[in-house]
Amino acid sequence: MGTIINGRELAKEILSKIEGRNFPILTIIQFGSDPASSQFVTIKTNKAKSLGIQVELFQSDESDESSALAWTKTSIDTTSGGVIIQLPLPQGWNTESFTQMIPTHRDVDLLNPESYELWKQGRSEMTPPVVFAVQKSLESILGTGIRESPSDKHVAVIGYGQLVGKPVCDWLTRESIPYSLITLETDADERSQILDTADIIISGTGAPHSVTKRDIQNGSILIDCGTAESNGSILGDFDPDCADVCQAMTPVPGGIGPLTVAGLITNLSLL
Repeated sequence: MGTIINGRELAKEILSKIEGRNFPILTIIQFGSDPASSQFVTIKTNKAKSLGIQVELFQSDESDESSALAWTKTSIDTTSGGVIIQLPLPQGWNTESFTQMIPTHRDVDLLNPESYELWKQGRSEMTPPVVFAVQKSLESILGTGIRESPSDKHVAVIGYGQLVGKPVCDWLTRESIPYSLITLETDADERSQILDTADIIISGTGAPHSVTKRDIQNGSILIDCGTAESNGSILGDFDPDCADVCQAMTPVPGGIGPLTVAGLITNLSLL
């Protein structure tokens, strides 16, 4: 049975080191009522408040994109401190039109393309929260950063979305760590070969239990960044039966989620 990486305990340890600081206000902007997003907003809000951080939550059911953009700009302009626009936005909306309105010095999620580029160039103190979460998860198992771990480890990334796959791949590239990428365009044989030889698999597709123990090699490390709602439950990309053969894995919920929130609050503390 593989080790279940306790993201809640790791996050608690991380946040204990910055507890008591004078944090700026955290503004959260959310459209719609996607169950997984709403749960994540609640987690962020509750954790921030537990640290004495003032949270201003702006929620809207606006269906017109132009009106939503104007409302978002007003919400940002009338607040101070860190800003989060909870993703995903309603289907068909141009995400970048919204995220580029977040001032770089307030962008604790690094969603503004300019903020993100500064991080890629090593010119930002902040880190994309999901990258922070992946780093801390791996460090808890490897005992060191991934760059300092044995170089013969084969890393696989599943998915290339804006929230997980892209930042994780950019981080690996920045750290000069080779990896194999699996997307919807990857054929079944290639996918099988990559997963069957991967020592570390980082997945963020939101396809519930799409990776099973039959897909992976014994002793691999599984980092599950995927979340999807099913019959009232939040599920990850890895089937729980993967724990039978892996070295370690992050659970959903309770793994990457709490660590991502810890990364966000760490960024907030840097403003």
